[in-house]
This record gives sequence, structure tokens and C-alpha cells, in this order.
Amino acid sequence: MKEVLLLQFFNPNQLYVTFNSHLLQTDAVIGRRYTLISSDQTAEKFLYIGLTYAHDQITEKRDAVLAEWCMEAGICTLFVKVYLGDENRKAVMQQEYRVRSKLPLALEAILYGDRAFLMRHQYLYCAFIKVCFESSYSEYNREEHWGAPMDYILLTSLGRSLPLL
Repeated sequence: MKEVLLLQFFNPNQLYVTFNSHLLQTDAVIGRRYTLISSDQTAEKFLYIGLTYAHDQITEKRDAVLAEWCMEAGICTLFVKVYLGDENRKAVMQQEYRVRSKLPLALEAILYGDRAFLMRHQYLYCAFIKVCFESSYSEYNREEHWGAPMDYILLTSLGRSLPLL
């Protein structure tokens, strides 16, 4: 049976954000990490922001996207990691398809959830987003450029009030 993906839109009312107690909402650019957990059953998204990933929140039943602000060749980059799995090739291929279709929504959720930080550090609107797909099958391991935060914030701002440059 072929899976049909419907066009999905980010709903800020289904995003729950938790900041690590040691991190101020607008501090720490380099090393600032995001753990986004999504529930397919409820469409809720849980974003954890801190200096470490919230590994304790990741389970097999939930999709997770990890992201971190890093310096790469002197340029601030949002480095995103997505694990595709290691079951069998067909399952990994299906997971890659699913992840690619939902990743714009995940990036939008991360950036919306940390919008106060982006307002404070507006130069990050133009930073690179690099996505690293990881699997036990080498043909699925790759890094790709996925635009800039501004691309995903513009998606959210259609119909909502968000700060733009």
C-alpha cells in the first residue's frame, strides 16, 4: 500500500517548548542545542532547548530531530541531525521519504520555538542550515544544505505575526 502524504502546516498551538534551566532564552549561540520530538498520533511537538540534547526524551515511538548551532569554516551554521534507522534497506528508504517530507515542518517548529533567541541574534536569519542524514546503510549517509532560517520563518509568518529582518 502506498503512503499518501498530505500537505501539512505548522501549528504553534501544538508546540511545547522547554528551556534547560542553565540556559537563558537569548544566550549561548555556539553549542545551543535543540531536541524536537514529534508524535504522529497527536501531531504535538516537544522542543527541548539547552546546551545538551534531551536524549532521555527520545523513544522508538517518536520521531526526533537534533540540531545545534556550530561554527563551520568561520560561518555560523545550524547543523541538523536525523537518524534514519538501521532495520532493513526498505524501512530506511521509507523513513528517509517520511523524514524529508516532514523536515521543513520540524525546522519551522525549532525556529519558531526559539524566536526570541533569533530576534536577539538576527544575523542567524541568514545562517546556513546543514542536514546530516545518518543510517547504518552508507548510501543514506549524507549532508545537504537546506537553506537558511529565514526560509522557514517566512513560512510561519504567512498568516502570523513574526519578526522579520
